[in-house]
Amino acid sequence: MTIKIYTNMNNADLYVNGKFIKTLSGEKVLKCKIKMSEVNKIKVISNGISDNAIFYMVKKRDNNKSQNWI
Repeated sequence: MTIKIYTNMNNADLYVNGKFIKTLSGEKVLKCKIKMSEVNKIKVISNGISDNAIFYMVKKRDNNKSQNWI
């Protein structure tokens, strides 16, 4: 799964399930590929500001639900 972080900061620290993955650098959109677990708790910290998201891995596509949010 590719994580995309939209930010006005030049770098951000990426954590997955509480584990530090790496510091990302760039402009506007920071990207990083991660290996999916059943539950993926994503946390991003930059300049003392943080944001969180949780992504759940599904094994079978449900055509009755949005493909962006499951």
